[in-house]
Amino acid sequence: MLTFNEQVLKEQLAEMVEVRRSLFAAMVATRLSVGYESYAGVGSGKFKAGLDYLWANLDAKGSTQDVSRYVEEAIALIPEESDAQRPFAAQADNAASALAYALRSLIDRNPQEAAWAARVAYESADNLVIQRADVEIGGEEAENRIIEDPLIQSELDRQRLDVEIAATSALDEATFERLRAECREWGLNFFGRLS
Repeated sequence: MLTFNEQVLKEQLAEMVEVRRSLFAAMVATRLSVGYESYAGVGSGKFKAGLDYLWANLDAKGSTQDVSRYVEEAIALIPEESDAQRPFAAQADNAASALAYALRSLIDRNPQEAAWAARVAYESADNLVIQRADVEIGGEEAENRIIEDPLIQSELDRQRLDVEIAATSALDEATFERLRAECREWGLNFFGRLS
């Protein structure tokens, strides 16, 4: 059974050059983008613009000013507390947060940014399991039910795979396009299982 260990993940990411850490974070944010779209529908244009910028600048690193602007826009996409009860609001929050972390990884050498993107992906799956299974939070039994859930295990297995892919993939435009499409497809399948 897989568990989320942020410290181990951060150590794995620290062994990678910056572009590979950003690639990992971009894959995570792309997978979560479907959750944001489920929440915002046609209002997800700014999210897509931030994601486009991220993928286009993985190897170029983008300017600090541009990255900062896209980070601010991603943070502004986080739903207001008054919208917290809307379907997929928590997933939209996590997706926008992951996008902000992934964007910051373009200019911040600390592997923590990419690790935080993975953390919010794990939290997104955790929230979905709690909502779907109506799990009462608290206690070891509840935690075991959550971590053993196929949705959580699927997310953790995908993160493990994302680390491997980020560490070994070619760093060229064609590979980035292929990985982006694969991550989007994974997100569609993941969120489609909730219908």
